[in-house]
Amino acid sequence: MTPNRIPLHALALAACLALGACGGGSGGGTSNAAAGSTSPTGSGSPAQQNFAMKGSAVDGPIANAQITITAGAPLGDAGATTIGTATADASGNYTVTPQLPSGSVPIFANVTDPNNPALKMSSYLGQSDTLASAGALDSSKVPNLNVTPITTAALAVYAQLNADDYAKLSPSIYADAVTAYNSTVVSIASAIKAVGDNLCKPSSEVSSTIGLASQIARTSAAANGPATALSTAINTLGSDCSSVLTELPNLVTGDPSYANQLTYGTGVPHPTSVVVPGTYTLAGVAMQNGLSPEVDISSLATAAHEIPADVVTDTQVTIGSDGTISSTDGRVTGITKGPLIYLTLSDPGSGVTYDLKGTIQPLPSASVNGTAYSVRTSGTYPSAPGGPPLLARFDAVLAAPSANPIWNGTATKATASAEQVDCTAPQMPLRLDVFGPDAGSFGMCLSSTPTSWTFAAAQPSSIDVVLGLLSGGTVQPPSLSAGTWTELSDTPFILSLGKSSITLGGRSFSGTGYHVMGSRSLMLSASSGASTSAADNILIAMHGPVLDSPPPLPSASSASAAGASADPAQSDAQP
Repeated sequence: MTPNRIPLHALALAACLALGACGGGSGGGTSNAAAGSTSPTGSGSPAQQNFAMKGSAVDGPIANAQITITAGAPLGDAGATTIGTATADASGNYTVTPQLPSGSVPIFANVTDPNNPALKMSSYLGQSDTLASAGALDSSKVPNLNVTPITTAALAVYAQLNADDYAKLSPSIYADAVTAYNSTVVSIASAIKAVGDNLCKPSSEVSSTIGLASQIARTSAAANGPATALSTAINTLGSDCSSVLTELPNLVTGDPSYANQLTYGTGVPHPTSVVVPGTYTLAGVAMQNGLSPEVDISSLATAAHEIPADVVTDTQVTIGSDGTISSTDGRVTGITKGPLIYLTLSDPGSGVTYDLKGTIQPLPSASVNGTAYSVRTSGTYPSAPGGPPLLARFDAVLAAPSANPIWNGTATKATASAEQVDCTAPQMPLRLDVFGPDAGSFGMCLSSTPTSWTFAAAQPSSIDVVLGLLSGGTVQPPSLSAGTWTELSDTPFILSLGKSSITLGGRSFSGTGYHVMGSRSLMLSASSGASTSAADNILIAMHGPVLDSPPPLPSASSASAAGASADPAQSDAQP
């Protein structure tokens, strides 16, 4: 395939405004801050101690962006009360000190671009009592202080699932929605980005990107399946946006600006690492997607070089008591902060160095004998000298020396899944989403043993679809070759199938398939033409109660020590 390069530009800058969505940070920018109402409507409670939120916009700031902090609901929704406002300075920096209400009230950040009033975004920060107890905050503690297309899409999905009832919103419920409907969130965020970055011309005027997100969430839900979100976005925005929307999900899932929000993001500051200090083996798969966040719209058709996905292992990785990460050979360095992880990884196989960030969570106790953690990250690697950085994904497991995976540790379900995939007992139904020049969704049936997974085709469903958008029209749904994925001999937390293939839009890609325990995805690295140094790297997102998926992240109050008390036994379930 020829990957398209999509720039961040205006939308990413607006996303940066709430504490550096394009790269984080806690810079002390200047701003104008003013408090709104002191408590949500109907609370009748005095305000808690105020706290400051600081940040800076990077990657080309939007001057004078309007930031509004609300309690009870996002700005413009019933029950929302303004508790703080700020105006970004000419460099996109701001500080806001909201007056938090007492009790446990959901708090939201909202952003409007004064130069593009249709560009509106919102973000759930967490509960007022938890935020107040943490003191001054930045995006390194609460990723959702970055108001982005992801946070806006996630709130739209939550609102659709819960009939706009924000009173029962909590970090765990929010995380469940983001996890179970990850591809839907990505699809809606891609539509917001397409409009906000002016990457295409919608068929009709978009008056509000928040309204656009809600419309896509409602329409796709009515169509009986989150797999329809991308097709709904394309139908909503029109044919001029179709080719852009097929590649934007790849950028969104690979961009480190959004990494923590796709797997965590909730407003629950964790003061300590969830990882027990010690020496571990890190084993994962690094997969490049060839996209860059720094290329303008004129480069959409420019090919980018992707090397085949590579298995990376390091058997001497140490996690210190302060969360620092090091390795004996110096190839792995970084730090963990609560469930967040920041890595610099040098891959000896490819010679590439990756700068990564994401989340680290205990694997379910039913899926592992011993101590092991799921690592899900995205980041950048250097392109040609003088060129922009390109995006990559690295999914891995950090395992104690004696730990071993149990690939059938969680009970399977024989009933049809919520995504309309019908399988026969004891198989588990899974819906798979593919993003790329041809995007699509299809069902597979999964059976497992302690050391393997076997995929078989499911019965066709009305929501199986491929969007053959670059060639125009709709063609047959995608299909993944049936087969048994087995443990790699030296890295048992990774399953692989050496001769896997997927059909997309009438084209077939064959190569090596990988699944890293806990990643909720399959990676297919296929050869590209006659070159053995280039690849078509295809990411396949997995829906449903995936066997090895980590449980929801613990709250701050339950992560009091170093994460040793976190209960990883809960299986992944959809809301």
